[in-house]
Amino acid sequence: PYGIGIFISKKLWDEVGGYDPLLNFGGDDTDLGIKLWLKGYKCFLFSKTIQLHIGMDTRQDTKIYSWKWENIFFAHIYTILKNFRFKNILVVLPIHICFAFMKTIKQCVKRKSLLPFMSHLKSYIKIFRNLHIALKNRRIVQSERLVKNDNFFNIK
Repeated sequence: PYGIGIFISKKLWDEVGGYDPLLNFGGDDTDLGIKLWLKGYKCFLFSKTIQLHIGMDTRQDTKIYSWKWENIFFAHIYTILKNFRFKNILVVLPIHICFAFMKTIKQCVKRKSLLPFMSHLKSYIKIFRNLHIALKNRRIVQSERLVKNDNFFNIK
């Protein structure tokens, strides 16, 4: 139900509360797609489209990449904590943390820099600083959800 390149009506946008203001870069569209899914709306993937990401050149700059990685990793963890049922958090969170750590190490080696690792650590600090907000928003999302199954691996 990821919301990348999403098209929705203003009515639905308002119903799910639009973008989460805590997600200033990366994850805002994912969070929006999951919120729509949990409210019972169907999300469709049009796999025959071709998309060109205009930010591709910035991936070469280690400082910009590290800043993006910090915010994207934070957004993923925040979104998982806020939107997933508890039993799925127990499965998904450790897997995602391990994957992200391995990706961070790979980028450090590839870039010959510790900046991606420092950004990874900063994202954990950001998660802990904003955990109370994630938990507050979690109560709202979980009380309003109509779809009880958040196992997104079974989506057809």
